[in-house]
Amino acid sequence: MTIKVLNNQRLARWAEELAAYNIWIKYISKVKNPKADTLSRKLGYKGNKAYNKIPLLRKLEDKSLIPIIRQAAYTAISRENPALADKIKAAYISDATAQSLSYYFKKSAEGLLLYEERIYLPQKLREKLICKQHKLLAYKHQKIIWTYSQISRKYWCLKLRKITKEIVKNCNTCIRNKTSRTAPTGLMGTVSIPERP
Repeated sequence: MTIKVLNNQRLARWAEELAAYNIWIKYISKVKNPKADTLSRKLGYKGNKAYNKIPLLRKLEDKSLIPIIRQAAYTAISRENPALADKIKAAYISDATAQSLSYYFKKSAEGLLLYEERIYLPQKLREKLICKQHKLLAYKHQKIIWTYSQISRKYWCLKLRKITKEIVKNCNTCIRNKTSRTAPTGLMGTVSIPERP
């Protein structure tokens, strides 16, 4: 094995481990070693096969394309769940933040207020939507950071992380199922009687 200055501790550790063995690392082309080449390929790989790639643009019913993923998200919400979109729009009327900071928001074609291409969550629906996201069967009471990352992809509001943290911390199911990480408490000992006053 050749001596080389290794700045990375992990590589240095491996070099130290492999130094005890007398090995040669030699490149073999895929033509001469088809078994190793086969293992490095995806299942179902064929030379002439065309793969379906994930599109970066979403095609709508009117044949227009949406280039931004977040834009696709709020368009999907208004089209796939019109009842939720209507509830959000109705809650904007009584929401003080939506009224006072309206110049910061952009309005979508569906009438939803957007901040950085995410739907603004009105005060009235925040807790309900975050709880719903936290309790989804696909995620099953996920942690604070995961709930926040899921909700922040589509929605925005002031102090969203703090609100999510409080909702997840107060979730009854999570509290009941959380394992205790402290050592079991011992038996209470008796206090010795003092010999002097």
